[in-house]
Amino acid sequence: MVLVVATYIYFRARERQMMIEKGLTPEQISELFKSKRNPYTWLKLGVIIIGAGLGYWIREYLLIIGE
Repeated sequence: MVLVVATYIYFRARERQMMIEKGLTPEQISELFKSKRNPYTWLKLGVIIIGAGLGYWIREYLLIIGE
């Protein structure tokens, strides 16, 4: 998990660096990143976590029943 976060931070910084090298102003860069945000990101993450939790719970339940 730490590797994923570190990779994300690295590539986001690299992306900003490339934009600066191409001559974009800080205002243009911040506007670009604001427009790239997806309002459903946390909803998607929540659904995935709930699905994983339910899958784990069902697995454990079936293991207990099978004994």
